[in-house]
Amino acid sequence: MPQHRSCDELAGSVAREAAVPRSWKDRLCAATLGTLGFLLVYVLSAGPAAGLHKLVAFRWLRRAIELYFAPIVWLVRHGPRPIGELLKWYVDLFR
Repeated sequence: MPQHRSCDELAGSVAREAAVPRSWKDRLCAATLGTLGFLLVYVLSAGPAAGLHKLVAFRWLRRAIELYFAPIVWLVRHGPRPIGELLKWYVDLFR
């Protein structure tokens, strides 16, 4: 007959596993992957946001979009030309 563990036993084992200290390499890897993931989502969301910016009638929302994506606009205008052209091409897909 299979043994059934109570919720308290399961919660205790999960808490013990979470309490195991991670090495600095694991933390660095997790932080790096999290940062790269955020940046990827940020850049990829610029295209749909540009399309939304064109359609939105609320001035406050347009301004919020402009402020949130100001670093990308700066990169297009002042960054390396190939990166700026690629970003501009991507954003123009949504306009």
